[in-house]
Amino acid sequence: QWDLTIDAKGGIKHTVKTVGWPSASTSTPTAAWPTASSFMGWQTGVTVGGAACTRLISAGITVKRSSEVVHTLNNTQNPSSTFAGPVECNIKLSAIVDNYTEWNQLINNTQPQIVFTITNTAGSSGGGAASVIVASSFTAAWTKAVLNRKGKYVQLDAEVTCQTTGSSQDNGPIQFSINNVVQAGFGAY
Repeated sequence: QWDLTIDAKGGIKHTVKTVGWPSASTSTPTAAWPTASSFMGWQTGVTVGGAACTRLISAGITVKRSSEVVHTLNNTQNPSSTFAGPVECNIKLSAIVDNYTEWNQLINNTQPQIVFTITNTAGSSGGGAASVIVASSFTAAWTKAVLNRKGKYVQLDAEVTCQTTGSSQDNGPIQFSINNVVQAGFGAY
């Protein structure tokens, strides 16, 4: 499972949970901190259905894949098989309510594409390339939305399920592209 948290007031955070083999040994990693600056939440541009969405306050993207580790009576502690399920992606969004755009995504079940583009030009000293992270869900079903009136403004807290389109162009429920000042792009889920 991989969680990416984007907040307009802070930095971008991620956590990873994995399953590994018990017999695998690793050495303690040595931290090597890059000189490039961190990605900040306010550096994120979002489009919903191809139109800019400037009302989002925060977003949380969770990508997970269920796995089943099968232990058998084989005279070893290692599992004999591992089965991986389909990739799932869910997004939690919070947005300022100043119109009904996001609410209508839910009640009309429009399932638009959602694209998050995070661009950090601070790490591109000397006019070099910017670091960019793009997360693109091809079909996003708004499954739940609650109006939150507890703060000084009304916000919409929504849950979105990313789905595959079933076409030959489909790369799964969400696709990530990561480019930085060190290495060309990689990654697709």
